[in-house]
Amino acid sequence: MSADALAVLSRRFPGTPIWFGTYTRSWWALIPPPVGWRLIEALHPEELTRAIINARSWPWPAGALPPR
Repeated sequence: MSADALAVLSRRFPGTPIWFGTYTRSWWALIPPPVGWRLIEALHPEELTRAIINARSWPWPAGALPPR
């Protein structure tokens, strides 16, 4: 896990909780409204960035998770 990557992601997406799961070895983000609460998992910070941008631009159905 890179503390630098976490800092960059947190600055780029303010108000979006982002963390690295030490057990899962994955990056996570919880997308807040107005998109709706969405939990996203990615293997790398770059992948998480793309997933957050995609989640914010697509009206996912309630309860659905974006594809990895």
